[in-house]
Amino acid sequence: AKATEKLRRLQGEISVHKKQRVVLQRKMKEASESHRNWIKSTRRELQKAVRERNKAKLKVTKLQSKINKQALIIKRREDEKEVLKRRLKMFETKARAGRRGRKR
Repeated sequence: AKATEKLRRLQGEISVHKKQRVVLQRKMKEASESHRNWIKSTRRELQKAVRERNKAKLKVTKLQSKINKQALIIKRREDEKEVLKRRLKMFETKARAGRRGRKR
């Protein structure tokens, strides 16, 4: 009687422990899956951020190149303007000298 009661009690404890083990295994599997999904999502976000950063860098480089080209064009036009000013001044000086020489 005592032995059979002890046997039933131990079997009940074993059954409870088995159920607890199953619950724990399921929770561990869910936690593992959740962690795996989090890692996957985080990697995706990181890759997206890296792509966006690279895209922005490329855009900045292109804009910088465009600005540099425009600056060169402006400098060249300024230089041409200075050359034309000097030539105009030279022609005006010659024209004045020519007029003075004719008046005498």
